[in-house]
Amino acid sequence: MPVDTGKAYHKQTAGAAFETAQTHAADQEITLFDEVDPYKKPKELVELSPKCLVPALRLSNYNPARALNESTVILEYLDLASASTKRSLLTPSSHSYARALVRLQSDHINRTLVPAFHRYLQVQDPGAQIAGGQEFLDAVECFKDGDLGLADVLVGPSIFRETNVLKHYRGLELPPRA
Repeated sequence: MPVDTGKAYHKQTAGAAFETAQTHAADQEITLFDEVDPYKKPKELVELSPKCLVPALRLSNYNPARALNESTVILEYLDLASASTKRSLLTPSSHSYARALVRLQSDHINRTLVPAFHRYLQVQDPGAQIAGGQEFLDAVECFKDGDLGLADVLVGPSIFRETNVLKHYRGLELPPRA
């Protein structure tokens, strides 16, 4: 069991990260709240979203400011708000079936992959750990190579975080891609 050693940790960025943070410190039309200390939630986030759900966007170009949360909703909003770019994460609206498949993949991430990760990480019984590991691998299996799209952007951070955590706590490594 981890023991608090009383060592201090950095609470502010330094170096290049500090310079980047300072460059973007002024109020913006859109503010992203992602990883926040659950015991020290930013006042702006509490005012915007009483449940403090993250990720969240603060949209300052409305009066009063508005909020969006849920990764899928935020990504679709940003994709549509940046319509001037040449590449969209969403398939064209003229391809309704392909767009529906992307939404099904997004739903799979939120309802299957993420919960499978948490079940696998939390279960203590060795037999249940094996079953949980297989459930997680099955949930990951549907993501293959292809063009970068909304589902890839949604699953990327989860796969990165989850595979690192599961490697450390469960010894799980994803099989190499064929």
